[in-house]
Amino acid sequence: MIYTRENIKPPYYLYDKHFIHNQINKLSFCGLSEKNIHFSLMANNNTHLLTLIREKGLSVFVSSISELTIALKSGFTKEQIIFCSSNLKQNEIERIVTINPIIIADSYIQLERYIQFGVKQIGIRISFEPDFYKKYHSLEIQRQGISENQIQQTVEFCYKKNVKVTGIHSYLGTNISDIEFYKEGISKLIQCAIHFKDIEFIDISGGFGLDFTKKDSDFPIKDIVQEFHTARSKYPQLSNIDLKIEPGRYIMAPAGKFICSVIEVFKKDGKTFIGVDANLAIFPRPYIYKKRGQHLIEVYPSANETDKKLKNVYIVGNSAKSDDFFVRNKKFFSFVSEGDLLCFHYAGAYCYSMSSNFCGQLRPAEYLLAEDGNIQKIREEETIDVLLSK
Repeated sequence: MIYTRENIKPPYYLYDKHFIHNQINKLSFCGLSEKNIHFSLMANNNTHLLTLIREKGLSVFVSSISELTIALKSGFTKEQIIFCSSNLKQNEIERIVTINPIIIADSYIQLERYIQFGVKQIGIRISFEPDFYKKYHSLEIQRQGISENQIQQTVEFCYKKNVKVTGIHSYLGTNISDIEFYKEGISKLIQCAIHFKDIEFIDISGGFGLDFTKKDSDFPIKDIVQEFHTARSKYPQLSNIDLKIEPGRYIMAPAGKFICSVIEVFKKDGKTFIGVDANLAIFPRPYIYKKRGQHLIEVYPSANETDKKLKNVYIVGNSAKSDDFFVRNKKFFSFVSEGDLLCFHYAGAYCYSMSSNFCGQLRPAEYLLAEDGNIQKIREEETIDVLLSK
């Protein structure tokens, strides 16, 4: 079947191949080697999109056995995969060791367990003192990683077990735009790295903030790369280490759109509501992130409209949950009516990957817009039979 925007039934996700390539090229121009750019599958795990990323030479970051399996099925080699996850069961650790990707231990206990299963080369995740995180965002405590005061203990333990620590990783945060936060994080990771004689890389994870309300939001990753080179130059013994990053949102969010239909426009208690044929289950980001979940929205009207007046509206989903809102009290076009399409930008990351069957909702189809204008379906919409078979 030949797909066009006119014959695709909403709601659906649409990804733009050109935008994916454009974001990857931006990272390459910042001085990062493709092999050190690890796309995070938690942002989007569609195998068709992962294949595009692999073909551009990128690596991946995975945080579960399922994601590890998806990465391997998408053609990534174990050398291209960083694995880090919390609270792993014994049989999961055994399987990870058998596959042998780049392993990052998430806790001291997990480090001990990996070594018990014969691991001789490993990375460790570090968490910093609480004041570091409080200074830049509301995170009161970092649950992930070995604390700074356990570093010397870790060094001694790994030396005694003849295990090489080749990487230092830290999960700094999510959707943070403050460049000073990342610069300080790099500096702290470099200071941790000097304790390990076999170190090959530091990994600052991802979380690079984008303003989803703007058309061309960007993040100065080049400044982060420069800070890495500056910090590394202070320690000659670290002259050969690499910087790894995990840009899931940065690569995929601008490449994706979520399209749904306007079903009702009504007034209630002096407020204007726009009801759509989607909800928090299949487009979850506005609900999960609340204030940070605002998206740039376009209207594809079903009839020609010239009225550019704005009014405050609430865009609401069709689930049974009372707080199923996509937009709350926001200035929006007054001409919106039944049958129009709404397009939510920056829907390529943490949208479909966080969707669910809440309230019996069926996940929508996903499509890929190629650079020649052709549209390919890259994931089928769920059916009730599929849901009942789970």
